[in-house]
Amino acid sequence: MDWRYEHMYDFYYFFFIALLGAVTVGLYFLCKKKGPRFAHATIEILLWTNFALHFLKQFLPGYPNLWPEGWVDSTIPNLCAALVLLAPFIYNWGTPTMKDYMYYIGFISGFAVHFFPTGVMRLNHLEGGWANPVYLVEALRFYFCHSVLVITAVLMVTSKRHTLDYRRLKWLPVAFGAVLGLVALHAIFYGPLLKLKSFPHDWLGADGVLYRANQHYGPANQSMAFGPQPGVMEWLDPIASKIFIPYLMIFYVDGTMYYTPVIWILPWIALGTLIAGPIMAYPFEHRHMKLDFEAWKQKRAMKKKARHFASSGNDTLD
Repeated sequence: MDWRYEHMYDFYYFFFIALLGAVTVGLYFLCKKKGPRFAHATIEILLWTNFALHFLKQFLPGYPNLWPEGWVDSTIPNLCAALVLLAPFIYNWGTPTMKDYMYYIGFISGFAVHFFPTGVMRLNHLEGGWANPVYLVEALRFYFCHSVLVITAVLMVTSKRHTLDYRRLKWLPVAFGAVLGLVALHAIFYGPLLKLKSFPHDWLGADGVLYRANQHYGPANQSMAFGPQPGVMEWLDPIASKIFIPYLMIFYVDGTMYYTPVIWILPWIALGTLIAGPIMAYPFEHRHMKLDFEAWKQKRAMKKKARHFASSGNDTLD
């Protein structure tokens, strides 16, 4: 993928960011006015439409020319694609922890790609930009699919279809690792299974999924399950070799450093959860957080008094 995006910071770039905010806020107030049943129906329609479009996009302009390699876009090549497929089932039948994942990761990933639109970047080779029908249709689909992840995450929580509990944040890195593990397994088995030349067919070596110099590394590593993407690895590699835990986060084969699939990124996800998780939970969990903080202060004060009485008793005995 060419990481240089010629349309970065143009009118459409800011338009779709603004549109996401406007639609999210608009639907929030509309659902608040219409009630929980309307909010539930809205979420269902958006999620299942997104689910169907994940497969129907194979018939959009440009996709048939990419078959069979293009079929990968209707599977789980990255975290967003995985969530598009999982979200309707999580929303209807998922556990609270799974719905937490849908809220936190859905919002972050869907929001982030509006600022770094990777799905539109890969259209750089198409001449004419937005005037090209193939470019236009695929770009609109990309923005719609990722906008749904953000909108449904917000509506699900604001309409009380799901109740957050910041104490469950400890399970978010685990859920993230499980989904990223599915994405990694897809990258390992999907290509060889269909004998696709665009996918790696080995672990190491020139055609290995872990070998970062091969041409397949970017397409097979869209969510960085196997290590950082080009542009990041140049500055992260020297740091990783010094601070990452050997044999757990990184390992060496014939003097070449490799990142341990999935596991290498989990400490960073845990750190991000520790920082961003409470911030994202606070608008809905501030009362819970305040009560827990007050309870912690009371417990701490009681322990301090207990130590004081114990010390006073010892002084009396002396």
